[in-house]
Amino acid sequence: MSAVTRPRGPLPARVYWIRRLIVVGVACLLVVGLARLLGGGSDGSSTDAARLSADHGASTPTSRASVPPTATAPVTPRTTKKARPTRPPLAQPSGPCTTEGLTVEPVVDRVTGGSAIRIPFRILTDEAACTFSFSPSTVAVRINSGKDLIWTSQQCRSLPTTDLVVRAAKPAKVSMRWTARRSNEGCKVAEARWAEAGWYHVVAAALGGEPTDQQFRIVNPTSRTITKAPKPDQKDQDGSTPTDEPADGPRSGATEPS
Repeated sequence: MSAVTRPRGPLPARVYWIRRLIVVGVACLLVVGLARLLGGGSDGSSTDAARLSADHGASTPTSRASVPPTATAPVTPRTTKKARPTRPPLAQPSGPCTTEGLTVEPVVDRVTGGSAIRIPFRILTDEAACTFSFSPSTVAVRINSGKDLIWTSQQCRSLPTTDLVVRAAKPAKVSMRWTARRSNEGCKVAEARWAEAGWYHVVAAALGGEPTDQQFRIVNPTSRTITKAPKPDQKDQDGSTPTDEPADGPRSGATEPS
């Protein structure tokens, strides 16, 4: 047996064995303690890391909420225009106008003679909307002064031809051009006389409808009169100065109507 297993010395062998057991036990305790220390440090770091992560995640919304919003420039409200009230749509024609509910109304008051005269008309109806063809074949017009027939569309078929949409809410408009001369057979304008200044009536109607009578007046056109003054030294043979007007009164080329 070796000296290690069988110690020799002044002390008993049991003492040395106890010492060896104590040394071995202390070494084992140190190893176990060191292992726990290292394992506990790793678990603690993981736990701390998880805890920090959880704390960071929980604190993120709070930090965002706590950050004040970025200051922006004040928004100036735009001025909105008031919408105009929309008008209801006009009625659409469902067919031609009936003659009984149609009215051709002249619109004329005072005109100047000596040249062509424009006579407007308004076309009225008692229907919501309908179509009407204005022409010499559907409308009759005459102009008279008392019992004197001045002009008629039966002799001079000079009425315009146009298709109209007539509505009760919005009358249609059309006009004719009158030469301001009397009509005759064949409407020979060169042989017709001018209508003199005075009061007249224009009567219009759709064929088969009620006529409409409108009184109007023709006035003479305004003419410029230029008077040449005599020279101061101009004298007659008898030595007298001529006057501006003859003895029997002023003369004029204009003929006043009877």
